[in-house]
Amino acid sequence: MSGSKIFAGARLRRIRNRLEFSQVALAESLGISPSYLNLIERDQRPITAQLLIKLNAQHGVDIAELASAPVLGDKLAELKEVIADPLLAGEIPAITELQEAALVAPNLVGATVKLYQAYREVLKRLGDLSKNMALGAPMQTEIPFDAVRHFVQQQISFASLEALAEEIWYELSPKDDPVAGLKTRLRAHSGIDVRIIPADIMGHDRARYDRHSQRLLISEKLNAPQRLWEVALLVAQLEGRTAIEEIVTSSPFAKQAESCRLLRQELGLVLALAILCPAARFKSSSEDLHYDIGALALRFSVSRLNCAKRMAMTFGLGFLSLDISGAVIEKFGPLGFHLPQSGSLCGQLPLFDRADHIKTVSLKNNDGNTVMMVAVLENNRMNGIVFTPDQTAKTNYTSSATRPLGPTCRLCDIKNCNLRREPPATRPAALNEFVRGASDFEPM
Repeated sequence: MSGSKIFAGARLRRIRNRLEFSQVALAESLGISPSYLNLIERDQRPITAQLLIKLNAQHGVDIAELASAPVLGDKLAELKEVIADPLLAGEIPAITELQEAALVAPNLVGATVKLYQAYREVLKRLGDLSKNMALGAPMQTEIPFDAVRHFVQQQISFASLEALAEEIWYELSPKDDPVAGLKTRLRAHSGIDVRIIPADIMGHDRARYDRHSQRLLISEKLNAPQRLWEVALLVAQLEGRTAIEEIVTSSPFAKQAESCRLLRQELGLVLALAILCPAARFKSSSEDLHYDIGALALRFSVSRLNCAKRMAMTFGLGFLSLDISGAVIEKFGPLGFHLPQSGSLCGQLPLFDRADHIKTVSLKNNDGNTVMMVAVLENNRMNGIVFTPDQTAKTNYTSSATRPLGPTCRLCDIKNCNLRREPPATRPAALNEFVRGASDFEPM
């Protein structure tokens, strides 16, 4: 360290911002003048060994973080790819200028690379579309988001992610306070602090990881389970990177950039939920509490929606989630009834009741099969878990009445249904214009 000068102004500036010190305050704590610190941060003066020791002793700064040479690697290579685009012919900077940009403004370089990647993907998509139109080929029937969501829902559980989640949970301390445990882990493993930020500063963002200051910023408008979820999600994204990448590279989307990004995002959500609700503990707790979604959500400090999803994943139950228009957002596991390929869902589903509390209804379809659905409304999403009669006996849920469940209205023969939206195709409509029955389409 004494044999060579250390110029690390950009790294020192990032550390100062992370510590939330002004130049004046940090200079005073180190016993140097603000102007001298300014010269160091502009790489016009080297960092001395004495300053390194003071930074370590007074502020806990890792000497290796400042003394080691910066690793530009992938960031520099990506920046070179951007500059090499034919669109920028005649604008090629010197390699030293690229190195300086990657070192001094890594976040700006990252944003530029992301913008360039999006630009290239749009060009490819337009090219593929033009080619298909010219050849008269059929258009792609499933967009990347739908394809990735279907892939994850078909898998339901990923053994490597479940194992990692159990390992992370086992090492958490304290375990009875997951927020404190995950915050401590973030700080110890990644040097990241968590801050609650006023809503007027965060704007529409729920959370934002600021890599420059090494802080996870969470909006104050989020409730306790939502704040915990954001912390768990960042832990999952950082510590699950290797396990997630192995799944991505072996998936059908390995060569599709947009689909890979979406899959990483979905797998991060899966891992975060597994961390908050580790399989073994969640399974035993579910049995002890007789599958009570409200009680389980309180025990694991998660939302009722996440609790319902985790229960369905853990016990192989059917799960169905709708938006406020009735469109299917998520579905996996055995539902015990068929969803229509076209037309609206049956209005008898308790998901359309929009009750603020947890509602339980037995459903009997045209095949004579009966299942029980436990419906939960949360965040404008209507969610239901489906239990078979054998599974129902293990829960503390009871249903006083059974509803007839039909296919979409046009194919349904159930008579006097006050939730009917359309006349059935199997019976002539509007035969009795002076009688108003249970709906506008009854009697026929």
